[in-house]
Amino acid sequence: MQAALNGVGSATRLLTASIRQVEDISVLAAKGVDTFTFSEAIAQSFFNHPDTEKAVADFEQAALRMMSDE
Repeated sequence: MQAALNGVGSATRLLTASIRQVEDISVLAAKGVDTFTFSEAIAQSFFNHPDTEKAVADFEQAALRMMSDE
């Protein structure tokens, strides 16, 4: 559907609903779909990733260092 809309130059946006797996979002996004609805569990899975958790920990440590310098 997204390819058809792109092909005719339509400004119509698809709302992709009931995403069941995080991987589906990246596949659809790669095809140009940019509007989704999904469960809270799917949303949480975006943040439950080792790289995200490390970035959060690094940020918190940097913030603590900045606060102690004041």
